[in-house]
Amino acid sequence: MKSKYTFLDLCKEVLTQSNKPMTPNEIWDFAKQIGLDEKIGSTGKTPSATIGARLYVDIRDNGEESKILPISKPLSPTLTTASPSRKPRKTNTTKFSMTKNTKSISRIRK
Repeated sequence: MKSKYTFLDLCKEVLTQSNKPMTPNEIWDFAKQIGLDEKIGSTGKTPSATIGARLYVDIRDNGEESKILPISKPLSPTLTTASPSRKPRKTNTTKFSMTKNTKSISRIRK
């Protein structure tokens, strides 16, 4: 039986191909550009939010063993508004990267 292609699989593939840290929004945009969004088959309205959640859960659950590394964290949440009538909402500006080796993990995480 073939395993399902997940958002975490998509993230790992995008971060490996791009070879640079990216936010969840950037990951989703890049995935759409190279056609990986078709492999997911998601009908949700906020795939970048799902990507951010999956990355955080992977890091939380796997700790040092996670292949995903948070690179930057905002000092304060970035607020954006879609229109003047809407309330400001927080956007995720944390960037993520694939880990290269254990030395880079310990250097960055200390």
